[in-house]
Amino acid sequence: MIVLLYVDDMIITGNDEGEVAKLRAELSIRFEMRDLGELNHFLGLEVEKVNDGIFLSQKGYAKKLIERFGINSSKLCSTPLDANIKIRRKEGKLLSDPHHYRALVGNLIYLTITRPDIAFSVGLVSR
Repeated sequence: MIVLLYVDDMIITGNDEGEVAKLRAELSIRFEMRDLGELNHFLGLEVEKVNDGIFLSQKGYAKKLIERFGINSSKLCSTPLDANIKIRRKEGKLLSDPHHYRALVGNLIYLTITRPDIAFSVGLVSR
């Protein structure tokens, strides 16, 4: 059985529906709970049932991120960053507003949940 809890949002799932129902009943005695039905969306993750399991994506989250940070006109590339690139602290110029950059990097870190292909690049720019 798996229980995911974030502030006041909870997902309870597992292979044994009887045990899941038993845990829900037990928790509802102690806490006010509402069953919102089948899971479709949770904390920016889109959940879709497929034949052999579930499929997680962050397509909507990524689209909102692109709009929020105004990067809709950026060029597409198949490899986000050359693995051999060396970034040096003394090169380039300081950003006028580092908060905007940090917010973007933080959002990209969250996006790596479903996009491990960008994890190296995001890790590098987050340093």
